[in-house]
Amino acid sequence: MLDFDHECLTVTTVSASDHWHTPGWRSLAFAAGVGGVSPLLALAANAVSPWVASNRHDMPRAALIALIIIAPFLIVFEEWLFRGVILRRLVPRAGMLGALAISAALFAAAHFSLSGALGRFAVGVVLGWLYLRSRNLWVCVTAHLVHNAVLFSILAFQIFSAH
Repeated sequence: MLDFDHECLTVTTVSASDHWHTPGWRSLAFAAGVGGVSPLLALAANAVSPWVASNRHDMPRAALIALIIIAPFLIVFEEWLFRGVILRRLVPRAGMLGALAISAALFAAAHFSLSGALGRFAVGVVLGWLYLRSRNLWVCVTAHLVHNAVLFSILAFQIFSAH
């Protein structure tokens, strides 16, 4: 059984320091599994989006390598901002579903690209759901890291095998 707090969906007050507690290994394993499967959700959502670019081979190798180095730091910041601050503060005002939708939309918009926006929105909903279930940002960071690692691996394979 996962060590999620099942009461967390009704609790709306969590202090800012509470969401950085050390999660259990089951929570992290579950988050890693969600992060590994969520690229399928993002790819499926992007497949129906009219704004998705047809050619993903236009990213230079140096940009991809820089992104891979910087990404873990950005992920921690994104999770703190979109789940730890925005989502946490919206739940009492907009309710759980409203807060999930708003924070996921802001997460997608923050990437400044219509290409893949629907997929990023879907991943934002999944990461928000993980936060509401676990009340732990490390669980979200783990899922986000695995998600990006899977997508970066696919992208790197496409870029490096095309040349």
